[in-house]
Amino acid sequence: MRNIPSFLSATAAAAAAAMLFLALMPQPTGSIMCYKCDALKQERSDCPGTYRRPVDTFRDLGDRGGLYTHCLEIKLRNGTVVHQVRKKHFFS
Repeated sequence: MRNIPSFLSATAAAAAAAMLFLALMPQPTGSIMCYKCDALKQERSDCPGTYRRPVDTFRDLGDRGGLYTHCLEIKLRNGTVVHQVRKKHFFS
């Protein structure tokens, strides 16, 4: 029977522990950043929302499961922004 040097077995054990640690780490979740404004329901327009910091769905809304999937922007033909919002994904 062949003897395995002890440093090799220690290295293999460390590699196995590292792989296990990485496998059990929570996966990072993505977020989307959407501008928010609404000129349709307000007398004074706050559009476009690009004048402010965008809403980060992870940091600002606590969306850790990917509920918000896209941004929606409604513009008039002349380029005037009348509505910006983040939209939820509804699973079927």
